[in-house]
Amino acid sequence: MRTKSYKYTYNQWSEPFDPTLDSESTAVFVFFESTLVVDEQIKKIKDTFPKSKILGSSTSGEIQNAEINDNSIICMVIKFDHTRLKLVSTPVNFETSLQAGKNLAEALAAPDLKNIVLLTEGLDVDGSELIKELDQALKNKNINTSIVGGMAGDGSRFINTFLINDTSVKTHQAVALGLYGEKVQMFSGTGTGWAPFGPLRYVTKAERNTVFEIDGVPALKLYKEYLKEDAQNLPVSGVLFPLGISWGENENIVRSVARIDESNNALIFASKIPEKTQVQLMHSNVMKLIGAAEDALKDCSLNFTNGQSTAALIISCIGRRMIMGQKTEDEISIIKELLPNHAEICGFYSYGEYSPTASKRNELHNQTMTLIVFQEGS
Repeated sequence: MRTKSYKYTYNQWSEPFDPTLDSESTAVFVFFESTLVVDEQIKKIKDTFPKSKILGSSTSGEIQNAEINDNSIICMVIKFDHTRLKLVSTPVNFETSLQAGKNLAEALAAPDLKNIVLLTEGLDVDGSELIKELDQALKNKNINTSIVGGMAGDGSRFINTFLINDTSVKTHQAVALGLYGEKVQMFSGTGTGWAPFGPLRYVTKAERNTVFEIDGVPALKLYKEYLKEDAQNLPVSGVLFPLGISWGENENIVRSVARIDESNNALIFASKIPEKTQVQLMHSNVMKLIGAAEDALKDCSLNFTNGQSTAALIISCIGRRMIMGQKTEDEISIIKELLPNHAEICGFYSYGEYSPTASKRNELHNQTMTLIVFQEGS
């Protein structure tokens, strides 16, 4: 396996592309500021890597090594030696999220499927439904695999998100890369840094992804009581108090507010939260969020001492970046210090993260740092 990353800023790439990395077993990840017109640069990437599988998304900040960038394009190339790749995509919106999961499963299913990298629309999608259906449809075929990735971002604008599939740049897409064979080694881990506070509560009125009442109290009213003067900045300020769902030793799922419905005093989330769901408000601080980055690597079993080529994707929630502010790069620096010096690190700040839970259940997360590390056996 060989890997190399590049950065495009101020109308130029950091260095020329290496065409020897192109192959049928090469994955090219591209992450970009959503307001940039990237078609010309995607074409340049494709011209250099015509055989490679190119996928990516718009972001809320691009990551390369220990730096966070805005208004840039980050490109990471991973050339595998003994791993087969397959790139697929399907249209998706909130209503069709379950079907999109089925479509991806059908396109990727094979006995030797080892891992999936999933990138999706960041706004008009039920990411939880999509990944659960993708996972279940594969299990129905006796295929068990780890699904990792993230939801595309749009800075702090929350207007449009974009996905890259080969040379196509579109909204309302789900793109998945399948990795096949026994040689590929992938580790994924998550860190949150959030802790529950206040009483356990129950969702008492909800429809799809809209929560109307929590413990019989209008959900938006409850949030405004906690946010106080920050309530005027909803939904953005909702990242300060996400909801913990199924919070416990083995299941740490956090859900953030995506939008608000003033007319119905309701909160709108990125995925369904059914009635009778037990929830608890969460809170954190900068130091806890930064420290949680180390948790993402605590169970890693990969060997970092033998000089083996290593590539890492970091997908972290925009909410974490908003809270940490200028300290945000500290969580990236922790990961860089724990990985080998020769590792290539890229990624992005997202609207949601896909990763297995502690109990190995593939799930959508919010307010989480997800780390994905690739190596390949000989």
